Amino acid sequence: MTVLLVVLVPVALIALLVARSRSGVSVSDVGSSTAAVSDAGVRTTADIRRASAAETVRGIGRVEGRLMFSSLWFAVGLAFCALIILAFAVAFADENNEPWAEFAQMAPWFVHPLAGMTVLASHRATTRSVRDGTEEVFGVCPTQPEVRTLGHLAASWLPVLVSAVFLVVFGLLLLVRSPGLHGPVTADSTGDVLGAMLLGVGSVALGVALGRWIRFALAPIVVVVAILFLSTGISGIGGRGWNPYVQLSTAPTIEAPSPVFADRPVWSHALWILALVLLVGLLAMLRHRRDRPILLGVGGAIVLAMVAAFGATREMPAASASAIADRVARPEAHQDCVDIAGRVDVCVFPFHAEYAGRIVADVTPVAWALPSAVGPMTIRQVYEGSIEQLPPEVRRRLPDRVAGRPPNEVPFSGFDELGNFTGPRRDLALAAVGLPTRPDDELMPAVVAGEARGVVAVWLTVRGLDLDDQLRRARVPETSSDDPFENGSLDGVGECSTPSVVWSRQDLEAARAVIQVPDEVIEAALASDWARWTDPSTGTDELLAHLELAPVGPFDQVTPRPGEPC
Repeated sequence: MTVLLVVLVPVALIALLVARSRSGVSVSDVGSSTAAVSDAGVRTTADIRRASAAETVRGIGRVEGRLMFSSLWFAVGLAFCALIILAFAVAFADENNEPWAEFAQMAPWFVHPLAGMTVLASHRATTRSVRDGTEEVFGVCPTQPEVRTLGHLAASWLPVLVSAVFLVVFGLLLLVRSPGLHGPVTADSTGDVLGAMLLGVGSVALGVALGRWIRFALAPIVVVVAILFLSTGISGIGGRGWNPYVQLSTAPTIEAPSPVFADRPVWSHALWILALVLLVGLLAMLRHRRDRPILLGVGGAIVLAMVAAFGATREMPAASASAIADRVARPEAHQDCVDIAGRVDVCVFPFHAEYAGRIVADVTPVAWALPSAVGPMTIRQVYEGSIEQLPPEVRRRLPDRVAGRPPNEVPFSGFDELGNFTGPRRDLALAAVGLPTRPDDELMPAVVAGEARGVVAVWLTVRGLDLDDQLRRARVPETSSDDPFENGSLDGVGECSTPSVVWSRQDLEAARAVIQVPDEVIEAALASDWARWTDPSTGTDELLAHLELAPVGPFDQVTPRPGEPC
């Protein structure tokens, strides 16, 4: 049902707007400046000649905005907005666990499809007279060509308004449907949203400029695709390492696993987008005027772009770099902790305090299931990205070698979907039995085929859940492969999905059998001889025999292989 909604709603929206465009006022009826000014409230030919340029621009802008709203290209942009809302705020709303500030960084990405379609719609509106054969009519109109160009630019009110409504509706739905979104909305979030709004103005300006200089119908499509590749290319400079130019992209990527490890030049980026918008708008005006005010405006926009580019790519302030370096090297000095019955501490940066509550609720059943033989453990938020991804000014302030975390600490950096087999509860269970929570430096997982501790880790991970949910999470997602490695990976296998631990198919069968044994029986067995059941030399069938369950061996021969980096 969800898939049908995601597909059918945007299609229905396009059909509705196409029907509206065909039933409304015809293009030729409102394509002239006379009709536009009449719309502004000027009724007679004499009045038209007395209308000021500003009134004419406003009138044309209102008419062009209404025509744009009913155009097919803009309808496609609206369909993209609907698709984004359906995907992120409806179908997969539960998977949004990022900070609100990080989600705000995605605003330019969310409005980019609408902006791209607006470029096409604006180009088509600007070249309307060519298609309708009304060039001579415009030639005898009292409105000057530059005024008509300004009128087309004034239609930017529509994509700005639609973008604002889209982001507000999107945000409200996320507020209701995505409880995992957390943290404060920072001042930088305002800059992120402002940059997204400016893209609405820039898309109209780009479409008008292209329409004035290049009337070829495919020109805006070529330019939009080129901008897409250019923006992603800028964001990809440096590969997986630090990229100082990312803020020069129209849609910057998220650079850190958490805002506490970043200090972005958000306002310099917004100023950069503003400078680009001014340059493109002035380029449209250069088609008609090349007098001193226009040339001075171009020069001023270039200077503004240079200032913004310098601000967006300059080094991070020393105070910010030192603070981030200390959070990377000594996270415990900057965190607040929540104790779970003296067994487990959950420690996060204050920025993520709300998320700490979700982790506590999720891991409490696992913590209570740990026997007293397991010493106090800590789930700690840390920086787990590569050092190369940090700005040079931060790297210079790090100690020569960042100290490793104590063995009783369970690190986490991302905000995985709580409730899958991944996440803090899984990591706590793995660490408790002595298994790694992350693959090694070579992205090589640990194989626990035939080891009892792997079954114990699965049992611990699913504590506190309904039986059906426990059994589901102890099962590998459906796969047609006969590969023992894939059939033993609960995390999944593929690009950006490297398991830290791989079981055998028989171990997971054993885990599902153990899950159905009364909890008090398993807890008594673990409490009586925890060292035995977590020893790598203790076999799965040995644990099953102790619990009076049928053996599952022989076990598949699982050969570990490295994962694929993103």
